[in-house]
Amino acid sequence: MRSSIRDLQIEELIVHDIPKKLAQRILRQTPDILIEQPVLSQVASPVNEEIINFFHDRIAGTIGSTTAVDVLFNPESESPIGRHINEYFTGNVDDRILITQQIAQYLFEIQNAQNSSGLLLFIRCSLRKQTVLAILKVEREEGVRVKRQIVREGLMTFDVEHIRDLMLTEKTRLFKIVLFYKKDNVIKGILCDQQRGYGRKDVADFFIFDFLGCKLTEEPQILTKKYFEVTQKYINERIHSPEKKGEMLNHLTSELTNQSEMINPTDFARRALPIERRDEYIRFIQENGAIIGSFTKDNTMIDSRLKRIQYEFTSGIYVFGSQEAINANSRVTDMDNGRMRMEITDFLKQVKTK
Repeated sequence: MRSSIRDLQIEELIVHDIPKKLAQRILRQTPDILIEQPVLSQVASPVNEEIINFFHDRIAGTIGSTTAVDVLFNPESESPIGRHINEYFTGNVDDRILITQQIAQYLFEIQNAQNSSGLLLFIRCSLRKQTVLAILKVEREEGVRVKRQIVREGLMTFDVEHIRDLMLTEKTRLFKIVLFYKKDNVIKGILCDQQRGYGRKDVADFFIFDFLGCKLTEEPQILTKKYFEVTQKYINERIHSPEKKGEMLNHLTSELTNQSEMINPTDFARRALPIERRDEYIRFIQENGAIIGSFTKDNTMIDSRLKRIQYEFTSGIYVFGSQEAINANSRVTDMDNGRMRMEITDFLKQVKTK
């Protein structure tokens, strides 16, 4: 899906306007205040080639980015969105407007005063004869109004050209996007949140957990452990130079212990491997069960293993210690006959059988 995202063909765009809710304090102080309600399109918005190209580039640029993550609907979630999306893919074409209205109304109902006002865009696309649905949550400043249009048979919709113009200014920004598609009779999603990473349930994760009712395809600690183990396997099976093995292991350890919340294998390959090995590495980790998209880093299951490094020789000799100590007190060099020399310069503390 990711590799073919540029082949996306936009077919329909529906826009709903979701207002910001008032704080409970304001409602208590002014019980007669008018509560703004969502403004829901009754028909799809008219689009032209320029608009189609604009949204195509927005979707492809975010869903195809290194920060996008794979999600599934969580069967334990109370959110009705999974049911609505299934109806969208399997139901009557004429019901699609109503389904998007129900989704927009649900978003309004569960939001609170902390959630910004914004637009909810539903963009139906085709990708190699398969229907996919992109949902974009676009936040806007208070007071910014979107132009409405009355089109055929007096039905209301929104001026998408105006929305495009707003999205190109600082007053409106694309905040979150999810692309749903069906594979093996299961609805799957690719989600990109331009605000932050994933893994903690707070206001920023409201969209994926509370609203959509989705979960990451696997828990972050499992994804991280699998990625660590498969990359180590690649180092030991495909990198033949002992010096290069050590270099890449250092890169891997650094990747897993830096301050970044996310891991993206493609970015790692670009930093740690020569260009001729990058595609081989991505294929290897994918074939060995690790994902190649971005995921949240969680070292819970490998923390102790990241603190120590071990060299195992065919003769049965093992050398192990902390990554820092090995790097500071040893030197590894390649020899012409395929062997390696390891020199350790340090103070000997003790010798014992084991």
